[in-house]
Amino acid sequence: MIINATIINGEGSASGYKKNWLGHGTIYHQINQIQKIDLSFSNQLRACKMGTINICTDNAISILRWERTFIKLAWLPNSPDWGETIYFSSVLIRLNNSTNDIRGWLYGAEKSPHNKNPHILEIVAPEIIGLKSGDNCQVQIDCSYIQKHSN
Repeated sequence: MIINATIINGEGSASGYKKNWLGHGTIYHQINQIQKIDLSFSNQLRACKMGTINICTDNAISILRWERTFIKLAWLPNSPDWGETIYFSSVLIRLNNSTNDIRGWLYGAEKSPHNKNPHILEIVAPEIIGLKSGDNCQVQIDCSYIQKHSN
């Protein structure tokens, strides 16, 4: 399934730009915990930028299922009892009608404020030079993972 969307600014927690825990954002610390469970997948994530690409979809999206689920990761430094479930599904992202697809991971975090908005999705992907808010994009994802709603 192809999803049309626009790149938007995030809140900066995933990257650590606005909030940080010991100088890093959530993605960095979550990957360190995932490494203890699935070294191969954590290495794939380490090849990505330590943050998320936030997109606003043209249509509301419901996530039906995820490829990978990491239950109750205790990733927050200095708070080993605090944890959240993290989800990933593989996607391809294409920017501004380019012919180049970039492989990434649709990312879901149990306690993310984005969960309340069915138009906002987050993607973990390799760094994309020149990416900016307002850029158009398309995201390709297996149709069994999501349900797209009419507006």
